Amino acid sequence: MKIISCIAAMAVCMAISGCIPRVDVDEKRAEYKSLQPTVSSYEEMSFEPISLSGDKNFEITSASPVFDFGPQDGVSHYKAFELPTTDSTYRVLIKSYQYAVQCLFCGSAYFYQTVKLLDETRKPVPIVRPEPAIFKLGGSYRREIALVIKPEDHAHYLVVHTTKQFVDAGDTHVQPAPDLFIAGPLPMMIPMGNMQTSAKGLPIGELDIALEPVE
Repeated sequence: MKIISCIAAMAVCMAISGCIPRVDVDEKRAEYKSLQPTVSSYEEMSFEPISLSGDKNFEITSASPVFDFGPQDGVSHYKAFELPTTDSTYRVLIKSYQYAVQCLFCGSAYFYQTVKLLDETRKPVPIVRPEPAIFKLGGSYRREIALVIKPEDHAHYLVVHTTKQFVDAGDTHVQPAPDLFIAGPLPMMIPMGNMQTSAKGLPIGELDIALEPVE
């Protein structure tokens, strides 16, 4: 069993070292420690409109604006969106894609995304229907968070950011392990189930946001 676990771990490391981008976590953390807010209030933020059934890839970089999200969350680069005006209920799905850390067996890192909802006056409103964060394979490693928004929530804007705790400590999570390929006269793929893994936190990241109607 230990041999299979080791092989699975090696498969994960090989996947991490493949096509996904690499990042110097120490360098990005050092940059994070010197961050100062560039925007002082939600009212000063610029919001990019996103439509119902819309899907946008976006990147939060070292050049993105910075906001102080309070004593608990701390400062963070962010991306802000204007939500559609609609009488329909819809689901917001936000994906954050994995980075490989510098060397083969050094692990991985994510921009651990979280969100703030704002009303039409740009005042925070509670997130009523959050879904648990999940980690997925399937074309790419990614962390997904989602929430359902109804008209009575009065949510007009959404701000994507991370937190000081995530940047400093990363997180531990369960994700699917890649299937194990066995070569031979009868090649086969062996499902490896789930595995627990730790990943480092980043102040920058590649993300995607999608809005879909809820029937």
